Amino acid sequence: MLDSNIKSFIKSLMRHFPQKNERNVLFYRNFISFQGGHLKTWNYFQHLDHLPGFSPTIYFSKQSTWKQNPWTNNCIPEKKWLPEKADILFLAGLDWEALKDKHIDTNQPIINLIQGMRHADPNDIRFHYLARKAIRICVSEEIATALKNTNQVNGPIFTIPNAVDIKIIDKPILKKKYDVIISGLKNKKLAKELKIRLNTENISVKLITSIIPRDTYLKKVASAKISLLLPAKKEGFYLPALESMALGTIAICPDCIGNRKFCKPNINCFMPNYEANALFKETLKALNMNKIDYENMKKQGLSTAQKHSLEKERTSFYQIMNEIDQIW
Repeated sequence: MLDSNIKSFIKSLMRHFPQKNERNVLFYRNFISFQGGHLKTWNYFQHLDHLPGFSPTIYFSKQSTWKQNPWTNNCIPEKKWLPEKADILFLAGLDWEALKDKHIDTNQPIINLIQGMRHADPNDIRFHYLARKAIRICVSEEIATALKNTNQVNGPIFTIPNAVDIKIIDKPILKKKYDVIISGLKNKKLAKELKIRLNTENISVKLITSIIPRDTYLKKVASAKISLLLPAKKEGFYLPALESMALGTIAICPDCIGNRKFCKPNINCFMPNYEANALFKETLKALNMNKIDYENMKKQGLSTAQKHSLEKERTSFYQIMNEIDQIW
């Protein structure tokens, strides 16, 4: 039996020698630290790795690191950035910047994964790349609508809602270590304030205000009764809320635009106003739920997460890839 790392190495090596009729799809990443955008790009890289007829490869910027990098042990990166030689390009975020000094054939398809609302903001650099021809895949309907409203988009727009890796549900933590976990990376000041207020009520709180390994983060979320989430005011999708549901915790998440389709207040989560008093009161309310209501909300959350599986995301993406020439 081959070690899993050896298998990954062999698979990665084979990507550099595509089979006949296989088309190379070249990714680009500037991986300075782990972020949700990198995780989703990695998911799409994996999707292509399972699709016959396509061979994904990737180039990392010189500044990139392998720390917490999901491509570690699963990829031999390209040594040179030669996008003009790829059959298809896959870009996300600020990856367009890497094409500044490159001549790309207009017949070369470009897939552009859009994960945030900033692309629709005229004051953001991402906005100015909407005029570049691409097949754009938005991770939520809210992003797709915002892009269409700009009247600046060159090329078709598709929506594939973000997915959660359902495998994280396989081993739920039944014994909860914390009453509340606060995901406060994007609002540290408010997160610390809420921790202090909850502690005065003798509520055990785990506070997260810095980037930690993904597996560690998921285990901590799963070990809490309540997941208090503090997103940016405008998110493209906000996967942590869906992950919390998948892990069997009650999610408390204010409206951040990109969570409106799957966060259903008082059904599968709580959605208070985004201010300290409302978040504090809703957390107390969640902790004081009777057992039947608590279990029902957890059940609804799990059902929501299961409807956002990676398999469903992969199937939707394959429909685009299998018709990419007609779409382009």
